[in-house]
Amino acid sequence: MILQELQSSINFKKSKEKDIFNISVFACLMLILKEYFGSAFQIYPILEYFNLSTLVHFFRFHKDAHFYKQLYWLLGCYFFYFLIPICYVLFNKIKLEEVGWRLSVPKKHFKIYFFIVILIVPVIIVAATTERFKYTYPFFKFNPEIHSWNQFIIWEVGYMFQFVAVEFFFRGFLLFNISRIIGNSAVYFSLLPYCMIHFGKPLPETIGAIVAGIVLGKMALASRSIFPGILIHCIVGCLMDCLSVYHQLF
Repeated sequence: MILQELQSSINFKKSKEKDIFNISVFACLMLILKEYFGSAFQIYPILEYFNLSTLVHFFRFHKDAHFYKQLYWLLGCYFFYFLIPICYVLFNKIKLEEVGWRLSVPKKHFKIYFFIVILIVPVIIVAATTERFKYTYPFFKFNPEIHSWNQFIIWEVGYMFQFVAVEFFFRGFLLFNISRIIGNSAVYFSLLPYCMIHFGKPLPETIGAIVAGIVLGKMALASRSIFPGILIHCIVGCLMDCLSVYHQLF
């Protein structure tokens, strides 16, 4: 409805411009909804708006409140970065294979992805020793005196699936849909919001998101698949969390 009303107020001369408009506005709406309704920091206003005082008390005072707030953040990622965008894709009769949802990857690309991981791992090992890194990761502030290791495992599994949502939104939905219109330059189109979601993280990581966004974007278009990017993200994310917890405990 919102898209239709905006479209009616603009005179589109080319169908390509109309497609870019639809994809861009939809992506902006998803980013806005994720920030204002899918963030752990926004859970209180939402619960208070619906007068759910019992849940407000739970999320403020329960000993596992932090754990459940982070799970809420994960659900926001799944919902706004994956479930709704995939509905958009299916509603517009776009095949999932056309947005990178395919497991088959050219064998020659595996060497490149392996090389990327080899380059990143030493950087993460060094970064994990810094205070800012240990303060930031994991997002679930694991404390063995308060939380159980089962909770940490549940968090890590959920966190890995979050990368499926992130890669689908930025490299699948945005990148592949825009690339059908403007070609490989779509990498830089999807790079902007991808870099911005790293704001608030350590500065080197945010700058590194520029390089990662370009490399993963170009590789996704070359392989026609987002799954290698998902795998790299999972390896990096899990390693970062585990190293951070290790340095905090030992």
